[in-house]
Amino acid sequence: MGATPASSPTQEAVDSATKLYLDIEEVFPLAVDQFESRWTAALAVCHTSSAAETDFADLQTEQFAALGRLGPKIMPLVVYKLARDKASQSPWAVSLYMFLEKDPDYRPALDKDVQACIGRIVELNYQRHEIFKQRAAAWQAYQDMHGRESSSYFFIWCDEFDDLLEMGQSIIAPAMVEYEHHDMFWDTLLHRLLHGRDMDAVQWVPAAVFAWWCYYFEKGEHHQAFKWIPTEFDRKVLGDKIADYH
Repeated sequence: MGATPASSPTQEAVDSATKLYLDIEEVFPLAVDQFESRWTAALAVCHTSSAAETDFADLQTEQFAALGRLGPKIMPLVVYKLARDKASQSPWAVSLYMFLEKDPDYRPALDKDVQACIGRIVELNYQRHEIFKQRAAAWQAYQDMHGRESSSYFFIWCDEFDDLLEMGQSIIAPAMVEYEHHDMFWDTLLHRLLHGRDMDAVQWVPAAVFAWWCYYFEKGEHHQAFKWIPTEFDRKVLGDKIADYH
């Protein structure tokens, strides 16, 4: 990571959070609707109780639990709220972010200055999204350069793929946007991010797999992420390679 961000995010960071939110809304409006509905319900609880003064672990309401169950796919949407929505810039929203974020590099130290903490979160996520864009472009360039390769493994057994994978589950949302625009192998990246393994499918219908990923992203919760279950044909062709899959 670079230098510690200032207490207030730069305008570039705020604009970046806004653009990513709008990019997601443009191609997956139902995902944003699902998030907004649950966010509004949680915010109402916050405004009618002392919940705003507690940590997320102490917010034992269905409204907050429902947001948490959406998992890291909503990370950019949460960051947008922290960047743009004054009503959402409160301790419970910071606690939700900290609950969802597992990468210590993107978990700023908490202090009593909520606005300063929010500023660091927004700035850190701006930095992360810039890294994501660079790595996504590098992987796309790699695919374009080697487009005539016959084996799909050639495109996922490379440094460019690994660089994206190491960014973790907080890139699910921008990865889904890229998947919608450039369908090649983003399903494999998402599957590895969420399940720790490749699909290892010998035969599949790309449009159907994309539809299943869209259903999870737009309507599902974290535990409902699409997971390929090897078929008998997969097992026959790949043999022991997938013997331990469940």
